[in-house]
Amino acid sequence: MNPILAELLQTGQAVSEAGKVHKIRSHITVDEGYFLEQIVSTVKPAVSLEVGLAYGVSTLFICKGLEAVQDPHHIIAMSRPGSLPSRSE
Repeated sequence: MNPILAELLQTGQAVSEAGKVHKIRSHITVDEGYFLEQIVSTVKPAVSLEVGLAYGVSTLFICKGLEAVQDPHHIIAMSRPGSLPSRSE
């Protein structure tokens, strides 16, 4: 397992570049992550698209699966904070 992923799952915390600690409130389980990794390594997609990103837990499992792919491309689509209307609008 990726050491960063192992730390995220063990501590339940993510640390920003500025050093601020964030409690991980929602992420996939380890079993779901290994399943996702297995799917990616079996299918061997040339390009994968991930919509959204919280703390990178699923991203790290996907990237581990992509190690089985020659010249993979993983795209993460995210919105900038404040660029989407709030639920109250």
